Order: sequence, then structure tokens, then C-alpha cells
Amino acid sequence: MSGFAPLHAPSPARLSELVFERMAAAIIAGELAPGTQIKDEEIASRLGVSRMPVREALLHLERIGLIEMVASRYTRVTEVNRELMRDAFEYAGNQAGWAGRLATERMSDAELAETLALLDALLAEEIDPAEQRRRLDAFYLHLIAQSRSRHLQLATRDINLALARAMHAADEVTESRVAEIREAYRRLRPAVEKRDADAVERIIREIHAIYASL
Repeated sequence: MSGFAPLHAPSPARLSELVFERMAAAIIAGELAPGTQIKDEEIASRLGVSRMPVREALLHLERIGLIEMVASRYTRVTEVNRELMRDAFEYAGNQAGWAGRLATERMSDAELAETLALLDALLAEEIDPAEQRRRLDAFYLHLIAQSRSRHLQLATRDINLALARAMHAADEVTESRVAEIREAYRRLRPAVEKRDADAVERIIREIHAIYASL
């Protein structure tokens, strides 16, 4: 497994984080396929670390749904399914909705103008899927930054990893659902412009609920 070359951590405290990043990347890329059993001693040997940072990384991976652990039986990569996808989008919707509320209340007028510009870019016609994904990421990362919440900023990576995994379970989005999502973003724009924090949080949650139901 090419992604499992020995690690060279700058400090012991950073080691479990590096193990987590390496394993998460391998799962998202499919190098560790769904159903693959994970042995902490094998991972530790491949990465050239002790078993402790591997165990800490596994607990983190379990929290965001990339692996499942049953004591004394197995640790394995989770299967990509609708339940996982729904959970990921519900989790992301809660976090993004809260970020939207805080950002709406806290951002400056200049930051508000930038937020509206990002929304306008999202609503542009005839965007290819890759560019649409980039614009979605830019919009939500901006909201999280403007929330001024350190906790939300720290959770961003976990949210993105969970969503990246969930997208593997998504069926092709029908035109009617695309229209529904776009209409929700159109309703979001005036809510942001008016700094209506309640509406912003509600609409963002609605958008993620649509994805969760695909």
C-alpha cells in the first residue's frame, strides 16, 4: 500500500493526527476498501510507529463513520450505503446550519458582500459538476471562517471527509432534485442579505436534508 510509507512526525503529539490523515486518505481513495479488516499492529508496522497513535487514529475514524469497531471481534472499513450517506449529510447539515447562523450574525458588511458573491457564483447556469463542487466548498468554508467559531473550524475536516465518503453512495441526482436544491439556494440569498439568521440556518439544513434523501 503506497499510502503507508513510514511516518516522520515532528512531535509525538502530532503522530496520531498524521496516522489519522494517512488512513482517512487511504479509505477515501479506496486503497482501504469497504469491508477491509484493520489490524492496528499491521498498520503500526507499516507506518513505523507504536500501536498507541494507531489506536487513537482508529477511534477518530470511528467517530466520523469511516470505520466500525466491535470489541474483541473486528475493526473494519465501513460499507458505503444509504444509511452512512444520510448520517453524513445530517451531521454536515447541523454543522453548516450553525455556521450559517453565526456567520450571518457576526460577519462585517464587506464579508457579507463576499458571501453574496459566492452565492451568486453557485447559482450561475451551466456549471460542470467539478466546478460546482469547488464553489460549494468555497461557500461553506467561507461561512465557517466567518462564524468565528474555533470549534466549527476544527470540525471542518471531519465534515468534509464524511461527505466525501458519503458521495460514493449517492445515486445520480435527478433534474427535479437539482431544481429543488437550486431553489433552496435562491431562497438562501435574500435570507443572508437581510441577516435573517433563523432563515439561513433553516434553509441550509433543508438543503442538506435533500441530499440526505437521495
